[in-house]
Amino acid sequence: MNKLNELRNPWICLSLKVWNRLVTQNHLREAVKGLRWCVYDLEFLPGRWDARFKFWSSKGLTAYCTFLHKGSMNSFQNLKGQFDLKRDDFYRFLQVRHHIDQIQRESTQVHWDNTLFKVHGVLQKVFQVGIPFKFESLYLGALPPEMFSSRDRYLFRILSAACKKAITRMWLKPGKPTLDEWIDIVYDIFKMERIVLALRLQQGIFLSRWEKWLIYATPIRPSFV
Repeated sequence: MNKLNELRNPWICLSLKVWNRLVTQNHLREAVKGLRWCVYDLEFLPGRWDARFKFWSSKGLTAYCTFLHKGSMNSFQNLKGQFDLKRDDFYRFLQVRHHIDQIQRESTQVHWDNTLFKVHGVLQKVFQVGIPFKFESLYLGALPPEMFSSRDRYLFRILSAACKKAITRMWLKPGKPTLDEWIDIVYDIFKMERIVLALRLQQGIFLSRWEKWLIYATPIRPSFV
């Protein structure tokens, strides 16, 4: 960055300024890490020590996203054939894969924190009770038994699982899950459970489990009726 600024190229400086502003405004610091080149990423130490990564970049294996296929890490065999890697590059492949895993976990944690904060507010409205904003409560479902019936804990687990699903769908994507996307997933689960319990002639159980959610969701999503 400093070297580019020293060039005093107005087009480069303007582009970098606009890019950094967009990244900051949209909270994309973690998400854009996938665009870094492993050979120039200061957080990826092997890229600074091993000149072989420069050879990789000359072959087209540049940014971390080039190691991926449909959002998941590509196999070494595929990368080997596509970018002319050698057998002794396998250990370097493992190093990059480990670093990409770290990036994905950090990105997911950011998504989880942002999304969970919004979902937490909805959950308190649904159950009409204060829910601790803690990992063990929201992620593991460890709720005070005196405050939640078994029926409410069942519904809570469904809503929490839907939140996790919304986050995994945004894996390595720049945006973060929205409440509407979370509600869409809840609706999919709702429809499936309604069909299953209807076939078992247990509509009463179904309605009792989902009663509190229906009270909250029906005004904003009439399709839940």
